[in-house]
Amino acid sequence: MTMRNSNGSIVNPMRQVMLTNLTEENWAIYHVMYLKVGDEDYVRQGARIVIDATRYPSGYRYELVNQYTIIGSGVLI
Repeated sequence: MTMRNSNGSIVNPMRQVMLTNLTEENWAIYHVMYLKVGDEDYVRQGARIVIDATRYPSGYRYELVNQYTIIGSGVLI
């Protein structure tokens, strides 16, 4: 996962962070948490990503990619 500010610049440390690193234990580092479904380490329907709105305000962008394609992207509101 990558986070970009409203100008399009990558917000450190959110440059190509693997979802498996976005855990409760790493919240203080990334301020993003991936809540997976089940024990598998792949994206499934029902999984959620929690993003700290104070650290990443409205207008910031997120990008989710795998080794082949863009999985999702959008603007935080």
